[in-house]
Amino acid sequence: MKLLKISKVAIVSRNIYELLDYKCEIQKINIGSLVEVPLGKKHTVLGVVIKFISTSNIKKQKLKNIKKIIVANLFSAKQLKFYIQIAAYYHYPLGEILCLALANNIKQKKQFSPVVFAKKYFGLAPNIDNTYLNKLAKNAKKQQQLLKYLLQHKELSEEKIKQLNISMSTIIALKQKKWLIILQKTEYKTKTNIINIDAKKHILNKYQQQAFDTIINNLIKFQVFLLQGVTGSGKTEIYLQLATLISNKKQQILILVPEINLIFQTVSLFQQRTSQKIAVLHSKLTIKERDYNWYLIKNGIAKIIIGTRSAIFLATANLAMIIVDEAHDGSYQQQDKLQYSGRNVAIMRAAQEDIPIILGSATPSLETLYNVQQKNYKMLQLPNRTGLAKIPKFKLINMQNQYQALNQKTINKIKEHLQTGSQVLIFFNRRGYAPVFRCHDCQHILNCKNCSSHLVFHYSKQCLKCHHCDFSCSCPLKCIKCGSYEIQPLGNGTEKIEKQMQKIFTNYTLIRIDGDTSSNKNVMQENLQQIHSGKAQLLIGTQMLAKGHHFPNLTLVCIINIDSAFYSTDFRAIERMGQMIIQVAGRCGRANKAGEVIIQTTQIQNPLLQLLLKKGYLAFCQELLAERKLTELPPFSHLAFISSIS
Repeated sequence: MKLLKISKVAIVSRNIYELLDYKCEIQKINIGSLVEVPLGKKHTVLGVVIKFISTSNIKKQKLKNIKKIIVANLFSAKQLKFYIQIAAYYHYPLGEILCLALANNIKQKKQFSPVVFAKKYFGLAPNIDNTYLNKLAKNAKKQQQLLKYLLQHKELSEEKIKQLNISMSTIIALKQKKWLIILQKTEYKTKTNIINIDAKKHILNKYQQQAFDTIINNLIKFQVFLLQGVTGSGKTEIYLQLATLISNKKQQILILVPEINLIFQTVSLFQQRTSQKIAVLHSKLTIKERDYNWYLIKNGIAKIIIGTRSAIFLATANLAMIIVDEAHDGSYQQQDKLQYSGRNVAIMRAAQEDIPIILGSATPSLETLYNVQQKNYKMLQLPNRTGLAKIPKFKLINMQNQYQALNQKTINKIKEHLQTGSQVLIFFNRRGYAPVFRCHDCQHILNCKNCSSHLVFHYSKQCLKCHHCDFSCSCPLKCIKCGSYEIQPLGNGTEKIEKQMQKIFTNYTLIRIDGDTSSNKNVMQENLQQIHSGKAQLLIGTQMLAKGHHFPNLTLVCIINIDSAFYSTDFRAIERMGQMIIQVAGRCGRANKAGEVIIQTTQIQNPLLQLLLKKGYLAFCQELLAERKLTELPPFSHLAFISSIS
């Protein structure tokens, strides 16, 4: 009697929590395969085979057959364990999580064919070694340069020939000696606009080298490293050298960044430093671009993967390390559907893959520092900025009884720095023109009809928007409560500050970067290119400019308003304020020019603020951890969030 083989299948893209039983009459089907199965009387859907069982609670005659295999062995055993763990931890359908790991063409049961082309390379003929350098004439400098390069790197592309300024006559000379051969390699078409930034390799300083050596001595097992260094301490250089080391071993490295606007700079750095194929994943890609990058990652063609939080769910070919840059950042928290922490999920993925993970941050979260204290994570510190760069100086400006956005002292300091040819950043973490639209007569404030948050006035579009649920409406001509026509915007936003600065600094190019101006990925790239090229001198921005960016010519940062954190009911508000101040301050003075930071506040004597500026971020965190322990708040306890949406 033939034994019935039954498979447990997770249904993809359906809100089904249970695994469904199907008869498995296809011979070569394995766990982790993507299959097509019937669901209901008329539908066929995709599912992933999770495990095999010998008996089912469903009667034999009612069990339906798996129709066909779409992709065999799509997920490895380790990857499936990871997805199952996430489904259990976040109480979410396994099939929905697996859907995050699939390319769009696979969901539609289509084959994907990437665009490939043959590319010409030059390599050395067999048996050519260092002794051949002595056979060249002493005045044949370019031939020596070419031979040395090939002895070290094995091959040379046509693009690299131009970068090294080697002429075709030099190549022909070595070819005539039969030292050079032509190679043909299959290349995968890619399209990335590179931002022109300094990407040259730097020699690691003492602290960087210690951190690098510690990490590479732990490459074959799971370990969480906290790479904590002051802003500008060279964390990115360690990432670059680790990526080069791992990709040269034909393994993959995944680098997560918190926001899309950091992708362009990160990709540009890695493209200029390595010849390895890079794959990118974020929400602004077209469906075709996402499918293409998915193909490169799944088939192991891309060795370096750079993406935002959702990239952690990708099915990789040979993952060897995960880096979470700016690991403290709130953008790693998904706020809808699967409400997960990208940082915590990345740690779970690394544990299942048994590989190291690096949490990089100048301002790690209190939870991360607590895990260091509990010896769950290993901290690697970079206490100094690299090169000649110094930590910027802080200056507090008292804003008591002052209602304008920028104090006159702040404006004078901006003028002073601009006149030296430097760049200035005005940081204000509130987009729009004004946060409140209020009736002057009855004091009624217009709120969102969906979630009761204040509607924000946007001058350029002459509309009111809710920054919580995206509701928008046109501006009313009169008060909906008392009928008065005396309704007006109240308060400041980046849009309003931009208009004020345009009137004061008429001779300088100004760029505003926030969620309204940077919704298009091409616009964001163009703005960053203008900043790096020096065409824009005065920058106005929200948290999009607060982290990760390297602007060598930026010497002054003006932080407009930090006071809301002191009055917030959110127990994490003070922690985030400290992170924001250190991160924004870290954008200036990163090269040879000294940096300066102005903070406008009514709380100049606040003990926590004074502690942060005088003793540094880690001392500030120790004080906050003591408070959290006293009040039994995380990380010394757990909180549950229950949300009900009608």
